[in-house]
Amino acid sequence: MSNFLTGTIDRFEGDFAIIILKNEQTLNWPKEKIDPKIKEGDKIKLFLSREIDDEDAIEVNAKQILDEILQNN
Repeated sequence: MSNFLTGTIDRFEGDFAIIILKNEQTLNWPKEKIDPKIKEGDKIKLFLSREIDDEDAIEVNAKQILDEILQNN
């Protein structure tokens, strides 16, 4: 399973880019979050990731440090 969606910039309306996804659904995406070089008709990929809150980030960092310590012994 991929962690991205593909689509095409259909048009710009006000503060939004209207994106047509591969499955024909539309997505309104804030223009401020799009590279200014992207224009109508461009094909794009939207990457998805899980947002990590501070507590999760601390746990992940602690596990990485512990793994490094254990590997160096």
